[in-house]
Order: sequence, then structure tokens, then C-alpha cells
Amino acid sequence: MAAAGQDLRPFQDQRLVEWRDGAGVSRTCADSGITLYGKIDDLWQDATGAVHVIDYKTTGKESNATLDRTWGKGYRRQAEIYQWILQGQGLDISNRAWILWYWVDKSRGFNGALKFGCKLTSFDGQTGWIPEALADLRRTLECDALPQRQAGCEKCVHRRETFAALRDLGVVSLQAPASDDPSPLPAPHGLG
Repeated sequence: MAAAGQDLRPFQDQRLVEWRDGAGVSRTCADSGITLYGKIDDLWQDATGAVHVIDYKTTGKESNATLDRTWGKGYRRQAEIYQWILQGQGLDISNRAWILWYWVDKSRGFNGALKFGCKLTSFDGQTGWIPEALADLRRTLECDALPQRQAGCEKCVHRRETFAALRDLGVVSLQAPASDDPSPLPAPHGLG
């Protein structure tokens, strides 16, 4: 496939069948001991031998086929994690990752068959953040207290709303702290 001026060809390796359709592929971080696992959509190889991660995404309309939307950060991280995992397999992994978007092209009508549009986008992935993120995850999992709230964190808001819902269901009996309170939430009954 000629993509953005690059001659990319399907990666030829017997392991790809297992990585895509079988058990997937994994890598354990030496520092944290945490193993990340994934199933690869596709891999392409350029003329230099570097392997490119390709991830397929579907969306409701063409205008959503962008990494600039809210979910784009997650799609980038997913591809970067695949790059990091595959680097652990001894492959020469390109920093360039690709997202191949598909959507139902409603402008072409139905006429008994769905027709799809597609668009290819790319970005330069960064994998250096992954070992430190896994080390942070390990520290958080082994900590005796809940992490402190961060001002403006949407996950902290989610946690506060989840706590309120659990309280309303009778699972917890304490009041949730105010949204700007940096203290950790109490654990639900039987979990603390």
C-alpha cells in the first residue's frame, strides 16, 4: 500500500496469525513486573524493514475519523502500547503508527448492501512513557490508601459520582467529599 509516500507491504511473519487471531502478544515490564497484552489488527513493513502498527477503527461518520476527538488520545495510547509490546518481540518497530478508519457511507445509499468509506491517518508514537506508567500503576496497586484527588481530573469526578451512586444504593454509608477536596474517598464496605 502506498501510504503517505511510503511503500508499505503486509508484514510476513507466522507469529502475526497468533498475535491477531490466537492468544495475542504480550510483554512484561522488567521494572514493574506488569504484563501488557493485546491483539494486533495488522502490521505493515516498509522498504527499510521497519514494522508499522496498524489499528482498525470504525466510526459512525467520516467527520469522527480523527485523532483530534476525545477518544483519539486513547487510540494513540493503544497503538503505542502495541508498539512497545512488539519492540519486546525483537522487531524493528517504526515510530510511525497508522489508524485505518471505516464508516458506513450513507451518501451512497443502502440498496441492499452497506458501503463503507475509509481513511488512513498516521502519527508518530512515543513508548517511553509506558514503563514509568506501569511503575506508577504498581505503586498505586500496592498502596494502602487511595490516590489523592487531582483538581480538574475527570476521573476524580467519575470516582466522586460513582461513590455517590454507591452511597445511594446503600453500599457505602459515608458522604463523598466535595469535588475540590483532595482527600481520598473511603473504601466501600468490605473493601477497606
